[in-house]
Amino acid sequence: MPKLKGAFTLMHLKGRGKGNEWLLIKRKDEYALPNWKLETTLTPERQGQLRERIPPSEAE
Repeated sequence: MPKLKGAFTLMHLKGRGKGNEWLLIKRKDEYALPNWKLETTLTPERQGQLRERIPPSEAE
């Protein structure tokens, strides 16, 4: 299993969920990949939830 290298920030997320959530953020350093980009996709379930909450635009 690969090990983490470089600098990280650990943040405690207060006021969300059960109160024991943490976020590990990789800092930009010599081990960070400069061309790495986060790809986000919505699951079909999440797309349905958003459609229910956001009415369609009449400008379309």
